[in-house]
Amino acid sequence: MDAITVSSWSEQWQALLAQLGPHFTRRDLSQQAQNYLRGLLAQLERKNGWQLAEQAGKATPDGLQRLLGPARWSADAVRDELVRYAQQHLLAQGEGGTLIVDET
Repeated sequence: MDAITVSSWSEQWQALLAQLGPHFTRRDLSQQAQNYLRGLLAQLERKNGWQLAEQAGKATPDGLQRLLGPARWSADAVRDELVRYAQQHLLAQGEGGTLIVDET
């Protein structure tokens, strides 16, 4: 792994977040979704609401809980966008694949 590879990952991460952003009804929800994803990818011992909020620099998990509860956004649209992203960036031309999401 080298600096160019890591730089490419950062660029791809930003591109993915930009694709997902419009599927949230408000900018703050998009930011909460980004915080949530960063927390899930972080090296945390436990990944509950409090730890994810702390990782995002928040005092409480209220924003994350709102995102995962009463906030209005389309999980189906976000899933479809992730599938498109995977097809474009993770699979070779003409190759098939399966997206598995494990919420644990």
